[in-house]
Amino acid sequence: VERTPDDNRVIEQKSDGVEIFWMHGYLFFGSISKAVDEVLEAASCGACWIVIDLALVPAIDAAGVKGLVELSKTLAESNVSLVVTGMVRRLGLAVENAGGVTSAVTLDYGLEMVEDAILKTAVRTSQRCTESGMIPAQVASVEKAWAIAASHLVATGNLPNDWHHIASASTLRVQNPGQIYAEGEPVTELLILMRGLVQVECLPVPSCAVRELPRWHLNADKGDRFTFEETPQRTLKTQRPGSVLNAMECARASCTSGHAPPMALASAKALTEVQLLVVPLASMTKQAMNGFFGQWLLTHVVNANAAPSSGGLESSAQVAPNVLLRAASIEF
Repeated sequence: VERTPDDNRVIEQKSDGVEIFWMHGYLFFGSISKAVDEVLEAASCGACWIVIDLALVPAIDAAGVKGLVELSKTLAESNVSLVVTGMVRRLGLAVENAGGVTSAVTLDYGLEMVEDAILKTAVRTSQRCTESGMIPAQVASVEKAWAIAASHLVATGNLPNDWHHIASASTLRVQNPGQIYAEGEPVTELLILMRGLVQVECLPVPSCAVRELPRWHLNADKGDRFTFEETPQRTLKTQRPGSVLNAMECARASCTSGHAPPMALASAKALTEVQLLVVPLASMTKQAMNGFFGQWLLTHVVNANAAPSSGGLESSAQVAPNVLLRAASIEF
């Protein structure tokens, strides 16, 4: 999730109060007590938000279900929030029937819930747009849009002389909430967000295709699957002006001029009304790629392939779990 620099600073300041536990193996009467003890110890050390990921827990018995529900209630009495993520379908139903816990489909969504809670409770010196209900104004011109999109290359906001090679073919488009493009569709234009909220996600991949995980405990007749197989993988959620939605596809198109257009690697959905800076792929001529635009696109391709380095709990969890107060992996 891409957030504003102000939001990222607040989240970073509070990140020591977040604990993430990854659990592996079966959770039953003999192991739930160990897990509960670990979590309660983290809470006693000052954790305010605890996330438990069960994506690699294939099964849990009644004692384990009861232990999770009671753990949630115990933590709530101490004003500690618990979010459980990655529960397979049957486990989610069992926990719900036992009283329920706050849950999210994947760790990514669970960390977003924690970030939202941190931002909601934080004392801010300036009012956030989402809290005040204010919507950023639409960008008035293509030149202004490119000044925003290229701000990381041009600190002064003054575009280089050759920017017009690509800007002359660029347009601004306003789109209502809904799908912008779908995974597997031909890509014919580069899309840069100027205003609004967009989510990019790709189709789930069967676990057998990416890792050696046993499936014998899953009841295929009842539709059992791992949660990461049922839910599209979110690759980006952003409202940052200048975010490029499909840099990889456009870079591929620039390298294979004259061939069939590349296929979209993911799907993009507008969660609010959005304004996009649109560049047709046909305008990416050799002349345009040799100057400012080629450097700009290369920077975004590199960023798209780089692991997150800062901003938000997702980057802490994926890159450096030790940035948090504690980030534990418990195996049973």
